[in-house]
Amino acid sequence: MIRFKILISFFLLFIISSGCKKFENTHEEINPNDLNIRIALAAENDEPWTKQPLSTIQHFYDYPNDAAKFALVEDVLSKRPARDSVRITVYRELLPDKSTYGIRTEYYMKPKSDFWEITTIRKSYKCNQGFGNPFYSGQKCN
Repeated sequence: MIRFKILISFFLLFIISSGCKKFENTHEEINPNDLNIRIALAAENDEPWTKQPLSTIQHFYDYPNDAAKFALVEDVLSKRPARDSVRITVYRELLPDKSTYGIRTEYYMKPKSDFWEITTIRKSYKCNQGFGNPFYSGQKCN
């Protein structure tokens, strides 16, 4: 009877662990160096869009763009003692591409002396039905 309970326990553990999805390939990392150089040069010329993180990211998106749905979301990641870490998420959805439903780009930023520096860029893709992942992931659509 004890062997049976142990066997059942291992079997249940196997079933549970095989059902858990590992979150691999959740995004594509993009090097922010080129954008940071452009931001720093604009800050030297006292361009007003370099003063706030949201306006900095908005500067790099043309309006109107190709997305039927477009949103920018600012999340303050650290408020104490001052706002020193921000994430700006750009959602572009209902794209004209038949395979890609949407692209989500996350910009992690921190303040420098006279502008906001991008520390990390993460891009993920959401595919239309039959073209790949139906949720945001780092894998591009087929």
